[in-house]
Amino acid sequence: MSHLSFSILPAWGPRALAIALSVAAPAVVIGAFPGLAESAEVQHVVGKGEKIDQIAKKYGVTVQAITSANKLKDPTKLKPGSKLIIPAAKNAAAKAKTFESAPKHPGQATLIRFGTKETQTLKLVDKKHKLVPGVLPRMARMMRFGPLNIEHPIDPRLVGLLAQVSDHFGGRSIEIVSGFRPKTPTQYTPHSNHNVGKAIDMRIQGVPNEVLRDHCKSYKNVGVGYYPNSLFVHFDVRAKSTTWVDLSKPGEAPKYVQPGQDIDHGTDDLGSEGVDLSGKDTGKDEPSPSASVVAPAPSAKPSTSAK
Repeated sequence: MSHLSFSILPAWGPRALAIALSVAAPAVVIGAFPGLAESAEVQHVVGKGEKIDQIAKKYGVTVQAITSANKLKDPTKLKPGSKLIIPAAKNAAAKAKTFESAPKHPGQATLIRFGTKETQTLKLVDKKHKLVPGVLPRMARMMRFGPLNIEHPIDPRLVGLLAQVSDHFGGRSIEIVSGFRPKTPTQYTPHSNHNVGKAIDMRIQGVPNEVLRDHCKSYKNVGVGYYPNSLFVHFDVRAKSTTWVDLSKPGEAPKYVQPGQDIDHGTDDLGSEGVDLSGKDTGKDEPSPSASVVAPAPSAKPSTSAK
């Protein structure tokens, strides 16, 4: 069994470490919500103060679909009175059903670290939906910050929810794009749940990200971030549920469709483990002195019951 390793903060201040956070822009497959535009294209006149996510939700299509259909350079800035073509949307509710299936091994999840292809199949919860003893250290290992090999305790509730997500999609493999991340001066929000082991950026093999996103939104007290121009869905545990859409590509500053929410967007570390965004391991796993990282102090030992 792997042992937890931590970098402990000395009493007189944090220790600075060096990392490299290099990124590139991938292409992803985008789907749709169920809604009004299910059979043909329609035209929408933008109202004063109307946001693109509101329009997309109204017609049951994605922000990306509207952006692409109208060749919008900046979909966050819509001119009142302008006309938008709303592309036809397929019935996403029916589509989502096609990805649901009963798991062969309930409570078990196959986890893959994106790019490196390191894989673990772990029994996360038992028949009573309680965390399996000893699983938290193994999850900390799989969700470690690769460039510096730093592990941090993962929130028990997040682990329990990942078991439910895995079961919902029939035990399909969960790719961990990013798990724990130490806090850096360059992250876009002063607090990120990634910094405290309460968040994961992930995708499910063979499942469209919008389907995964919609399922994650069905849980209580979670944060769900959707990135139409990136690889993953952000999923975290918190006191009150919130969702957001960020149109940025990896490495870019956030482009929130509707700012002002309790958004969680730390420094994007895609590619920081020497991995290109096609998922190929480039063989590099060493930091370079481009940004400082504050290594975390170990948190209190979490409980072993999932809620």
